[in-house]
Amino acid sequence: MSVGKNNLEKQFAYGEGPKTQGYILDYRYFSPVNVEEDTTKYPVVIWLHGHSHGQYDGYQIKSNNITNWASDEFQSRFSESGGAYIVAVRAPENIGISWGEDLIEPLKRTIDDFIMKNIDNVNPSKIYAGGFSLGGMMTFEMAMAYPEMFAAIFPVCPYITLNNEDAMKFSDVPVWLTSGKNDHLVSYSGRVMKDWNAIVNTTSVKEISRLSTLEIVCKPDGLPAPSGHYSWEAVTNDMFSNKNSDYPYMKTVSATGEEVKLIYPEGMISWLDSFTSEYTSEDIILSDDNDGSISFFARLKGVFMVIYIFFRNLFRPITG
Repeated sequence: MSVGKNNLEKQFAYGEGPKTQGYILDYRYFSPVNVEEDTTKYPVVIWLHGHSHGQYDGYQIKSNNITNWASDEFQSRFSESGGAYIVAVRAPENIGISWGEDLIEPLKRTIDDFIMKNIDNVNPSKIYAGGFSLGGMMTFEMAMAYPEMFAAIFPVCPYITLNNEDAMKFSDVPVWLTSGKNDHLVSYSGRVMKDWNAIVNTTSVKEISRLSTLEIVCKPDGLPAPSGHYSWEAVTNDMFSNKNSDYPYMKTVSATGEEVKLIYPEGMISWLDSFTSEYTSEDIILSDDNDGSISFFARLKGVFMVIYIFFRNLFRPITG
């Protein structure tokens, strides 16, 4: 990639969704639209951060390398359109609210609002969602609540344990799950493999759903990542090393159990770009939040979460 991370971050503009159930979700987004007369319909990639990565506006793109996907090289891998919107939505962790059931409807309305604000250049049938840790959990929560909305999803080290009933709710949605075996925060055997087994048991798209396992979690140059939890390093580099070869210590299989060999540059971006849904602008219901109040319990949870985050960051570095 020829453009540095700081310059890529500067290409992400600020936006916010409508007030829904008392919440307003802000986001940073990259637009592939370069000229006024551009009539191309672009996909939209929704990116959801992990716990404590939403403490302030902009941190959701500074704390990881999703900005890579805004580079010319990675944008070109959306071959049908030549690019895609990248929308990194932020949970309002500054008031103690992290991803969870309280934010399902606000996030849905935020995505729909973004589509309508950019409807001249958005392809609603190509909405993709992914995220890491709590963001991976929220990816699954959104797929369970609104499976018709997403053409494909790509959760990373998701902090959730699915059962067959859960996975059946999005059984027609292609899934690419990524995790590290030595993840100390989200157990590979205790959570991720249970998620994968539920998907294998229920998916109607076995041949195209995938699991990528990192035996050792590394950066794309092969050096160790800061933590075994950082499996998003592979995803934000489109599942290849920085030498455009196999990602270090990674193996990918389909839901049929067959090994999948990734041939550069056909990585996760190309995989996502191959799927469409039947979602259209006619399916969008914009928010009409007349109450706009956050429940007492949500506020109470937020107070405790702010205290927790303060002491967590006081005694150890942020890990997501």
